[in-house]
Amino acid sequence: MKASMKFTFAVLVTACLLTGSLTLAGGNQSHHNRMHEIIVETAFHHLGDGAGFPTYVVPDAEGLYWETTVWLQSWQVRGASTAHLEFYLFDNEVNVILINGKPYALPDTDATHGVQLPVAGKIILPIPLGLLRKGVNTIAFQSNPFLPSGGPDDFEFGDVVLVLNK
Repeated sequence: MKASMKFTFAVLVTACLLTGSLTLAGGNQSHHNRMHEIIVETAFHHLGDGAGFPTYVVPDAEGLYWETTVWLQSWQVRGASTAHLEFYLFDNEVNVILINGKPYALPDTDATHGVQLPVAGKIILPIPLGLLRKGVNTIAFQSNPFLPSGGPDDFEFGDVVLVLNK
């Protein structure tokens, strides 16, 4: 690519980014007011026993269970019509996520099982609104320790966001 083409492309991309951000900030306030994103966890975590795939982002397993709390105000819960978690999930086979103690199966992303989800992908998991409450809510990821091989399954997750829509 010629230098002048690179410069023109860079200016075009910058203009698009600036225009997009101005449009979002000024002209699309109604969309912003209909959605509330709560950052749950930005780091990536590796659960399991550390045996298995050598391609983990976090090389050392951190145990079989990880939990955090999310505080919700009454207006957030009361004003929501739908809720979901967005997060990245790597090499998952048979593990669960627990929302306020209620377990839900995580999607299978284990590439050794044939055509499933990509080995690494963003997951959007719907949450029944009845599970969320004002005050403390817990979100936990748990490795299944009962694999046929006898050991716990290894998987990674990260960049977890709770999204409440009006």
